[in-house]
Amino acid sequence: MGDHTIYKRLEGETTQWEDVQRKYGNLPPKDLVAKPDPFSPADDEKWQYDRLDGADNPESLEDMEDDFEEDSFLETYRQIRLAQLKEAAKKPKVLGCQVVRHCLKQLAQQYQYVKFITMLSTDCIPNYPDSNVPTLLVYKDGQCRRTIVGLRTLGVDRISPESVAAGLNEVGPVCTEANMAA
Repeated sequence: MGDHTIYKRLEGETTQWEDVQRKYGNLPPKDLVAKPDPFSPADDEKWQYDRLDGADNPESLEDMEDDFEEDSFLETYRQIRLAQLKEAAKKPKVLGCQVVRHCLKQLAQQYQYVKFITMLSTDCIPNYPDSNVPTLLVYKDGQCRRTIVGLRTLGVDRISPESVAAGLNEVGPVCTEANMAA
């Protein structure tokens, strides 16, 4: 692999391009950034903070140093924080993309005069939320005519090449006999 740098933006940060696309309805509204709850020490640990707040001078802090159970406190904090981060990292796996990609491959073989392009959402728009994939942009005559966000937008319970073609055809004849391979 060659040397390259991938810039990762902060979660929730958008570009001017994305803002314009949202303005014209080509992208769904921006989701709120989900952050894990801030750490709050348990009641039995709060007394350690309270004791430190009452210390007025460095000598009283040194006297408390032996009594302060820093190692156990930090270990408890670490365990709680790790559990919070693991919970925040649990995101549903996006299997719908694989199904739609398979359907688009079949449609591309059947309708060879229609151009189908697939790409990773994060290659196109960094930090694109997993809840919005798969997203299909339907262009016709150089204009984005429809944005299909998620599988539910297609309005079917079972995704098939026919249901994807029907969703694409809502903007006009895209997957039709005229576009079939000879």
